[in-house]
Amino acid sequence: MALGRNVIAVFLVVGAGLGVAFAPARNWVVSRYDRVEHKISHLIHPSYTPVHATRITWSTATPPHPASNVADGYKNTFWSVRLPTQLPSVTFHFDKKVSLNKAIFYDGDGHNYQATDRADAIHVVYSNGHASDISLKDSVDPQTVSLSGAKDITSVTFEITSMYRSASATHLRLSEIELFHLNV
Repeated sequence: MALGRNVIAVFLVVGAGLGVAFAPARNWVVSRYDRVEHKISHLIHPSYTPVHATRITWSTATPPHPASNVADGYKNTFWSVRLPTQLPSVTFHFDKKVSLNKAIFYDGDGHNYQATDRADAIHVVYSNGHASDISLKDSVDPQTVSLSGAKDITSVTFEITSMYRSASATHLRLSEIELFHLNV
């Protein structure tokens, strides 16, 4: 055991001496270490950047609650759809190609949650031809979902395919959808 420690100590002393003597070698080691540390840090604590649409379109809405309310940045506004109706959808359009990694949904009307219907299953269609399905919990709390297939897109459509029903509800409501890109 002592021999192993001595070998390691000698190796560290020689390595430190070489590092001081040879600045290019030291710089190479430090730069490689920094890259590995950066990658590990992003795996443990990923960081995301918000992605904002430049235009919002939708299939149906009940005035004065257009689907653009799901992208206005406010949790106290909502998109409202009178039921029964066709499957409601909202499309986020971007002025350049973007890649999305996650979304945060604020379902229903936070001030009157149980009085309205809320989104359950959502079919997501990307402009690059990919699609996926997501499912939300029946909860007033924000819900983060991963988005797969959303690479180099110019639009994304969220189509509500099923909902959580309330006994006396006549409207479906969705408060906010926030979109994010993973920083690398």
